[in-house]
Amino acid sequence: MIIGIVATDRNWGIGKKNDLLFHLKKDMQFFRQTTADSIVFCGYNTLLSFPGGKPLKGRSTICLCPEDIERDDCFCIHDFDKMVRLVKELAKNHSVFIIGGAMLYQSMLPYYDEVYVNKVDEITEVVGYRNNNVWYDADGREISDPTTLDKGSGISPWLTDPTQKRINTNS
Repeated sequence: MIIGIVATDRNWGIGKKNDLLFHLKKDMQFFRQTTADSIVFCGYNTLLSFPGGKPLKGRSTICLCPEDIERDDCFCIHDFDKMVRLVKELAKNHSVFIIGGAMLYQSMLPYYDEVYVNKVDEITEVVGYRNNNVWYDADGREISDPTTLDKGSGISPWLTDPTQKRINTNS
Protein backbone atom coordinates (compact mmCIF):
# COMPACT_ATOMS: atom_id res chain seq x y z
CA MET A 1 0.00 0.00 0.00
CA ILE A 2 1.36 3.45 -0.95
CA ILE A 3 0.41 6.05 1.64
CA GLY A 4 1.02 9.79 1.69
CA ILE A 5 1.19 11.38 5.12
CA VAL A 6 1.18 15.15 5.49
CA ALA A 7 0.20 18.01 7.80
CA THR A 8 -1.16 21.16 6.17
CA ASP A 9 -2.42 24.56 7.15
CA ARG A 10 -5.90 25.80 6.26
CA ASN A 11 -4.71 26.72 2.73
CA TRP A 12 -3.03 23.32 2.17
CA GLY A 13 0.47 24.71 2.78
CA ILE A 14 2.94 22.05 3.89
CA GLY A 15 6.33 23.60 4.60
CA LYS A 16 8.47 26.63 5.19
CA LYS A 17 12.23 26.95 4.81
CA ASN A 18 12.77 23.19 4.80
CA ASP A 19 10.89 22.70 8.06
CA LEU A 20 7.46 21.66 9.27
CA LEU A 21 4.80 24.33 9.59
CA PHE A 22 3.70 22.92 12.94
CA HIS A 23 5.32 21.02 15.76
CA LEU A 24 2.20 19.52 17.30
CA LYS A 25 2.69 16.77 19.85
CA LYS A 26 -0.30 14.63 18.81
CA ASP A 27 0.47 15.03 15.11
CA MET A 28 4.09 13.98 15.61
CA GLN A 29 2.96 11.10 17.81
CA PHE A 30 0.54 9.95 15.09
CA PHE A 31 3.31 10.18 12.47
CA ARG A 32 5.76 8.22 14.63
CA GLN A 33 3.24 5.49 15.47
CA THR A 34 1.88 5.24 11.93
CA THR A 35 5.24 5.05 10.18
CA ALA A 36 7.14 3.03 12.82
CA ASP A 37 8.84 -0.09 11.45
CA SER A 38 7.80 0.93 7.92
CA ILE A 39 9.44 1.98 4.70
CA VAL A 40 9.50 5.73 4.13
CA PHE A 41 10.37 7.59 0.94
CA CYS A 42 11.45 11.20 0.99
CA GLY A 43 13.22 13.81 -1.05
CA TYR A 44 16.75 14.85 -0.22
CA ASN A 45 15.83 18.21 1.35
CA THR A 46 13.32 16.44 3.57
CA LEU A 47 16.05 14.05 4.71
CA LEU A 48 18.35 16.97 5.48
CA SER A 49 15.58 18.60 7.54
CA PHE A 50 15.49 15.69 10.02
CA PRO A 51 17.44 16.07 13.27
CA GLY A 52 21.13 15.93 12.41
CA GLY A 53 20.24 15.41 8.75
CA LYS A 54 19.88 11.69 9.51
CA PRO A 55 17.05 9.27 8.68
CA LEU A 56 14.31 8.82 11.24
CA LYS A 57 14.93 5.96 13.67
CA GLY A 58 12.89 2.79 13.38
CA ARG A 59 12.14 3.17 9.67
CA SER A 60 13.78 2.02 6.46
CA THR A 61 14.46 5.24 4.59
CA ILE A 62 14.74 5.50 0.83
CA CYS A 63 15.66 8.93 -0.43
CA LEU A 64 15.43 10.46 -3.90
CA CYS A 65 18.87 12.06 -4.00
CA PRO A 66 20.92 14.10 -6.47
CA GLU A 67 23.21 11.97 -8.68
CA ASP A 68 26.38 12.75 -6.74
CA ILE A 69 24.95 11.87 -3.31
CA GLU A 70 25.48 8.48 -1.65
CA ARG A 71 24.93 7.76 2.02
CA ASP A 72 25.54 4.83 4.35
CA ASP A 73 22.56 5.53 6.63
CA CYS A 74 19.79 5.19 4.00
CA PHE A 75 19.22 3.91 0.49
CA CYS A 76 19.73 6.64 -2.11
CA ILE A 77 17.95 6.39 -5.42
CA HIS A 78 18.72 8.87 -8.18
CA ASP A 79 15.99 8.40 -10.75
CA PHE A 80 12.31 9.15 -10.17
CA ASP A 81 11.03 6.41 -12.52
CA LYS A 82 13.19 3.81 -10.78
CA MET A 83 11.92 5.09 -7.44
CA VAL A 84 8.29 4.67 -8.56
CA ARG A 85 8.99 1.10 -9.68
CA LEU A 86 10.65 0.37 -6.33
CA VAL A 87 7.76 1.94 -4.38
CA LYS A 88 5.22 -0.15 -6.33
CA GLU A 89 7.19 -3.35 -5.82
CA LEU A 90 7.68 -2.78 -2.08
CA ALA A 91 4.02 -1.77 -1.67
CA LYS A 92 2.93 -5.25 -2.74
CA ASN A 93 4.01 -6.59 0.67
CA HIS A 94 4.55 -3.52 2.87
CA SER A 95 3.07 -0.19 3.80
CA VAL A 96 5.19 2.42 2.05
CA PHE A 97 4.90 6.01 3.25
CA ILE A 98 5.65 9.10 1.18
CA ILE A 99 6.72 11.69 3.75
CA GLY A 100 7.75 14.73 1.71
CA GLY A 101 8.66 17.18 0.46
CA ALA A 102 6.25 19.07 -1.74
CA MET A 103 7.71 17.95 -5.07
CA LEU A 104 7.65 14.28 -4.06
CA TYR A 105 4.09 14.54 -2.72
CA GLN A 106 3.00 16.10 -6.00
CA SER A 107 4.89 13.64 -8.21
CA MET A 108 3.46 10.63 -6.37
CA LEU A 109 -0.21 11.77 -6.62
CA PRO A 110 -1.15 9.15 -9.24
CA TYR A 111 0.19 6.29 -7.09
CA TYR A 112 -1.33 6.79 -3.63
CA ASP A 113 -3.67 4.17 -2.21
CA GLU A 114 -4.32 6.39 0.83
CA VAL A 115 -3.37 9.84 2.05
CA TYR A 116 -3.40 10.83 5.72
CA VAL A 117 -3.95 14.57 6.04
CA ASN A 118 -3.71 16.58 9.23
CA LYS A 119 -5.25 19.90 8.24
CA VAL A 120 -4.65 22.45 10.98
CA ASP A 121 -7.11 25.34 11.17
CA GLU A 122 -4.47 28.01 10.92
CA ILE A 123 -2.94 30.02 8.09
CA THR A 124 0.83 30.16 7.95
CA GLU A 125 3.50 31.73 5.81
CA VAL A 126 4.30 28.75 3.60
CA VAL A 127 6.63 27.79 0.81
CA GLY A 128 5.34 24.37 -0.28
CA TYR A 129 1.78 23.54 -1.28
CA ARG A 130 0.13 20.24 -2.12
CA ASN A 131 0.17 20.43 -5.90
CA ASN A 132 -0.83 24.11 -5.93
CA ASN A 133 -3.83 23.37 -3.67
CA VAL A 134 -5.19 20.72 -6.05
CA TRP A 135 -5.79 17.12 -5.02
CA TYR A 136 -6.75 14.22 -7.24
CA ASP A 137 -8.78 11.11 -6.56
CA ALA A 138 -7.67 7.59 -7.53
CA ASP A 139 -9.08 8.09 -11.03
CA GLY A 140 -7.14 11.30 -11.60
CA ARG A 141 -10.15 13.61 -11.18
CA GLU A 142 -9.34 16.99 -9.69
CA ILE A 143 -10.91 17.76 -6.34
CA SER A 144 -10.67 20.97 -4.35
CA ASP A 145 -11.00 19.51 -0.86
CA PRO A 146 -9.94 15.93 -0.05
CA THR A 147 -12.24 15.88 2.99
CA THR A 148 -15.13 15.54 0.55
CA LEU A 149 -13.88 12.23 -0.84
CA ASP A 150 -16.06 9.17 -0.43
CA LYS A 151 -14.96 5.69 0.61
CA GLY A 152 -14.59 4.52 -2.98
CA SER A 153 -12.16 7.26 -3.93
CA GLY A 154 -9.01 5.34 -3.05
CA ILE A 155 -7.87 8.13 -0.74
CA SER A 156 -8.65 8.05 2.96
CA PRO A 157 -8.04 11.49 4.43
CA TRP A 158 -8.23 12.21 8.11
CA LEU A 159 -8.23 15.56 9.78
CA THR A 160 -7.51 16.83 13.21
CA ASP A 161 -9.22 19.85 14.65
CA PRO A 162 -7.15 22.58 16.33
CA THR A 163 -7.37 20.70 19.64
CA GLN A 164 -5.82 17.70 17.87
CA LYS A 165 -8.77 15.35 18.35
CA ARG A 166 -8.54 12.82 15.52
CA ILE A 167 -11.49 12.75 13.17
CA ASN A 168 -11.64 10.03 10.51
CA THR A 169 -13.60 11.46 7.60
CA ASN A 170 -14.46 8.01 6.21
CA SER A 171 -16.45 6.80 9.22
